Amino acid sequence: MGLIMQKMKRVTCPEELDAEIAEYGPTVLSVDLFDTLVYRRCPEPCTVFEIQFERIKSIIPAQSCESWRNLRSTTESRLSKRALPSEILIDHIYREIGAKTNSDWDAMCSCLDAELSVEQEVIRPYEKVVEVLKKWNSLGIEICITTDTYLPVNFIKSLLAGILTFPFMLLCSSETMCPKRSGLAYGQLLSMYPASRILHIGDNLVSDIKRAEEAGISTCLIDWGRRAFLKRNGLIIEYLKQMNIRAFNTPIELFPSTAIEGARHEVAWRWAAVLTDFLQSVEVAAHCYNADEVWFLSRDCETMYKVVKTDPRGLAPFLLKYVYASRAAVHPIVALRDPLLFETWAKKGVDEEVLDKARGASEAYTRLADDGSQRIMIVDNGWKGRLQVALQMALIKKDVRGFYFSLEDTAETESITNSDLFIGWDPSMINQSAAESLAGYSGPGCTGYQPESGDRWVPTFRTNERDVSPRDYCDALFTYLYEFWESSALSTRASLELRKSVIRELMAFPDYIVAMAFEGWGMYTSVDGIGEVAFQGGERLCTISKIIGRHVGGNLWPQLALWGVLSNRKLVRLLQATIYARRALKRN
Repeated sequence: MGLIMQKMKRVTCPEELDAEIAEYGPTVLSVDLFDTLVYRRCPEPCTVFEIQFERIKSIIPAQSCESWRNLRSTTESRLSKRALPSEILIDHIYREIGAKTNSDWDAMCSCLDAELSVEQEVIRPYEKVVEVLKKWNSLGIEICITTDTYLPVNFIKSLLAGILTFPFMLLCSSETMCPKRSGLAYGQLLSMYPASRILHIGDNLVSDIKRAEEAGISTCLIDWGRRAFLKRNGLIIEYLKQMNIRAFNTPIELFPSTAIEGARHEVAWRWAAVLTDFLQSVEVAAHCYNADEVWFLSRDCETMYKVVKTDPRGLAPFLLKYVYASRAAVHPIVALRDPLLFETWAKKGVDEEVLDKARGASEAYTRLADDGSQRIMIVDNGWKGRLQVALQMALIKKDVRGFYFSLEDTAETESITNSDLFIGWDPSMINQSAAESLAGYSGPGCTGYQPESGDRWVPTFRTNERDVSPRDYCDALFTYLYEFWESSALSTRASLELRKSVIRELMAFPDYIVAMAFEGWGMYTSVDGIGEVAFQGGERLCTISKIIGRHVGGNLWPQLALWGVLSNRKLVRLLQATIYARRALKRN
């Protein structure tokens, strides 16, 4: 066994790979292809067969997606074992399937072509790994791509031609019939490069490490972390699958420079899945309501609005608008129509300053609505539904309906009656502060409206650097949400039960990744914006208060604050479950 095999040392990023190559000083670099140099944009290789099925189901009508996946996978596995120490070809797989299903060869050729088409679409390079290889090639080291695959050699050559811009050799088992897993590939490698100092780089302990070292070739075991990422995000992957999103990127391919950056990207990736489902629900609700306009209210809808406006598909045929609104800007409108209600909300009386703000806001929102529009649907996180009541008072000639993440049980009756919810209210799993911050807003808070030139009314703002989500999180959320939204289709929706499970897991049981992402992530703790705290810190509370999960100012997300005083993952999970159970019992 070689040194790396004995110590089970894993290279986890391109910088470490670069250092390993420099330390060993090879004259030849043999590089594994799949999961080392390239990856598939799907949870596992056989997901390719699920995507393929959507394109061939008219050719093989007796199959379901699941049965096709199983048939294709088991056929490959059986033939591969039978072929050892040699290799199988993709033609062999489809001839076997054709014989088993009594399908003619033309139909099987169509299936084969569909599989190659999907592979072409989902395979992507690890760009930073390519850069490392390019650097060492420019310094005189020969590069040989050594891969086990049933895919045609011409397909692999075409794939690599679009990835590698420097000279390289290719040892492809579908051409040589000498796979790594039997060790034959390494004999070929040694005969190609006699008396050379070879370093083989790969991710598989058997075919890339053990077999290479048995042949006397030094090795470097890599693990970019994609398998671990997919494993710990299995629930999100099932969620995406139910929305028919089977191919996607993850933060792993970016190789984030710091642990906090990586954590924020991962949390953004998770929440983007939730917001994709939310946007699908917005679209359904807008069609059911026959809305003329859909207003995305600031600031909770900032990133979602950017996504639907950037995507050519948008939310056709609805007129979309991003509308600056807040309690400070909208609530005064109520003072014009129902002063007592305003006093109840604001805990203060109506004075001339309030009335001036009310008249300005009322005029501004009236002018925002097109004359020809009758039905306006507002989109927001929700909670009490008071913005909807106030906007309806301003838009007296329009019909205003809401779509919310959720509304409290004690929300305004008018809003409860005239709205749709993404998820029913359940304080044991919904954390308001978390949902607002995860929404990904970076813009300032609106405080009201003032007249500009002519009849134009413009919003006024209050800016605070801690009253926003981190910039890197917002950018990542937009990237992943855009990709998911672009890939989704209304014909395939996630179940309500899975939606609840995902939200419960993210909010009631935030893991160490979320804790790391929220380091230094602050936001306001009260309506008027007084008092800033970091979510995880809960600085105002003693340790015992945080451990028992007191939900008070300074501890806006008790389940997350546990990570600030504890590091044992099992213990944190146990205490989170206790908080969840206590709140669920209280609600019932």
